[in-house]
Amino acid sequence: MLSRNSNHVYPVNPDITEFDLNTDVDEYVYDGKSVYRGNLDPEFSTADMSVYWLYNENQRVGCVEHIGDSHTCYWFRDNVFSSLMQEDWTPQDRTIWNIMSEEAYEDCIRRGLDTPEKIKPFTSLSIVLPSDIQNYTPTPKSCIKCQTTTLYKGCIQDETNKKFDVYFTIFVDSDGVLYAPPSDTRVYAILRRRAGVLDSAADGAGDETVSTTVGCSD
Repeated sequence: MLSRNSNHVYPVNPDITEFDLNTDVDEYVYDGKSVYRGNLDPEFSTADMSVYWLYNENQRVGCVEHIGDSHTCYWFRDNVFSSLMQEDWTPQDRTIWNIMSEEAYEDCIRRGLDTPEKIKPFTSLSIVLPSDIQNYTPTPKSCIKCQTTTLYKGCIQDETNKKFDVYFTIFVDSDGVLYAPPSDTRVYAILRRRAGVLDSAADGAGDETVSTTVGCSD
């Protein structure tokens, strides 16, 4: 789940954390919901922000950030993209396989490209999986002469950023099901700006019809 107050991305995992196992927890009310609050999270908490996981009787249901006297809650929702983005993302009745041409589909099958992860390097589209958001790290800059990420005097830094065009980006889960953001999404625009995308004209929701250009090419 994308934090609004930091660069943290909280995992969407209902399991009880190790540091909350077999410990006494107190009941609290957040956003009108009665939940149990675990112990201070040692990984995500900072000097200025305290993070706690929230539970029902059996499992994690979200987390809360406390900064001074204010707090922000993040709740697990009915699908992984809605949980990560804290917005109402909608699963579509199509998969990445459905939107391919017959030729592209047969090409993928022939090559053994049977998961979204395997297809990603062979399409001009940007395929975004939940794991890409959860495990995102900025690509380090490298020298175009010596091809190293350790820049020395005389190195020429590669300033090229991959262009994430909203019209050529699709969001799919690990089973290949397509997801659409809400029409008033704010999170996707924030992600684009964080990635260094200068083009702001396409910061809204994507046009699904363009995504039929998926294919596997050499």
